[in-house]
Amino acid sequence: MKNFLTLQSVETVLGHLRALPVLPAETVPLTDALGRRLAEALHAPADLPGFDRSTVDGFAVRARDVFGAQEGSPALLECVGDCPMGAVPDISLQPGQCARILTGGMLPEGADCVVMVEYSRPAGGNMVELTRTQAPGDHVVMRDEDAAAGDCIIPAGRKLRPQEIGLLASFGQKDVAVRRAPRVAIISTGDEVVPIGSEPRPGQVRDVNSYSLAALCRSAGAEPTLAGLVRDDAEALRRTVLAALDEADVVVVSGGSSAGMRDHTVDVFTSVPGSELLTHGVAISPGKPFILARSGGKCLMGLPGHVSSALVCAHAF
Repeated sequence: MKNFLTLQSVETVLGHLRALPVLPAETVPLTDALGRRLAEALHAPADLPGFDRSTVDGFAVRARDVFGAQEGSPALLECVGDCPMGAVPDISLQPGQCARILTGGMLPEGADCVVMVEYSRPAGGNMVELTRTQAPGDHVVMRDEDAAAGDCIIPAGRKLRPQEIGLLASFGQKDVAVRRAPRVAIISTGDEVVPIGSEPRPGQVRDVNSYSLAALCRSAGAEPTLAGLVRDDAEALRRTVLAALDEADVVVVSGGSSAGMRDHTVDVFTSVPGSELLTHGVAISPGKPFILARSGGKCLMGLPGHVSSALVCAHAF
């Protein structure tokens, strides 16, 4: 019987993984960047949204002009015009003046808040009664509220979600530098494992791990390849692993990771030229016989053959 190495903690194994080199960068269209890792930190090239804008329909005012306003004692202001959408207002509010504004409109010079239209009523001519006290900044997105010029708004390595894609679009980033998607080769092993299109005989099981692991890889932003189903044969497994290493950044072998006579994964990994065994055994359950090795900048992972154990290890590491 082979012996496990000393069981390592999950955090120790994650430390080994963090020490692996990152993949090279490539530039892709923003439409293809979802789920990719940002290669370089993004700093805001300008303030966002870049102007003070209203979040409601109503009247742009000076907060001091509506101080104390209420239903029975409204503030009486002169409406001196409208704030056009998508343009700079040509109005500068003076004491006692207001301007009509729509959601998303730019505040005119002199205004510092907005009173919702629900709290207004006409008072004849250009005069408007406003029945709600407001503080400076009420119902307003300030010019640098989303981002201030020079701020780091997306750190390097962040996985780009829909909200980051939108943020990049708001700064006009049609293309973005991301890390190349990892290429993962998945190999299943076991004399008892048969292709999913086969009818298992007594004692046999279909190859579940190749497909569940590929789905997990794909959900994490990787490009998985099913690299074969190998019997419990050390030389056959070694040939398959070496061939997979020619194309993949990560080679995952499910099955054969324990210490029995038919468990060849650790010996195959250590036979790869220039390889270094980092972990054989981790303090996790299920998944104790997890194997981690590296060959240059490439990663070799040995997962237990049991479906639950394989998925737990793959999810954790």
